[in-house]
Amino acid sequence: MAKTINYIGKALMVLGVVFGLLSISSVWKDYTYRKASVVVKTQILSVEIKISGQSMETIT
Repeated sequence: MAKTINYIGKALMVLGVVFGLLSISSVWKDYTYRKASVVVKTQILSVEIKISGQSMETIT
C-alpha cells in the first residue's frame, strides 16, 4: 500500500512538472506574440491623384 501511494505521488509530481512546463511555454508564446504584433491606426486626411502624360497616352 505504501509503495502504491509513493508511486502515485511521484507520477503526480511528474505530471505537475510536465503541465507546468507546457503552461510556461504557452505564456511565453503569448508574450512574444503580443510583443511582435503592433497595431497602428492611421487616418487619411486627403488623397491627391495625378496622372502623368505618359499614362494618358496609354489610356487613349
